[in-house]
Amino acid sequence: MSPHMHVRGKAFEYIATFPDGRTETLLRVPQYDFNWQHTYKPVNPVDLPKGTVLKVVGWFDNSANNPYNPDPKAEVFWGDQTWEEMLLGFIDFAIPVSINPTRIAGDQPISGLKR
Repeated sequence: MSPHMHVRGKAFEYIATFPDGRTETLLRVPQYDFNWQHTYKPVNPVDLPKGTVLKVVGWFDNSANNPYNPDPKAEVFWGDQTWEEMLLGFIDFAIPVSINPTRIAGDQPISGLKR
């Protein structure tokens, strides 16, 4: 899991909701720092059965209390530049070779994968 935000990023979580309704926080980064971006791997593999929903949640601090905020008065939009903002929750999966990767998202193929 690789959380990504820009300089207004404050905290980040990855949460799994399993088909039985149980939830598990897979990753919590309570003090996100744009200058300290990492890929986090669980100590033990996490089995995500069919029907599991993954959610990423991010918190931003656009206040003057954030020393990295370039302009607390600015209206902020999505963008690639550091003074803009974004939230991306990258995640890598290990898929058994017996499973057709175009079908791991239920009945809908994943965009960009060839059949």
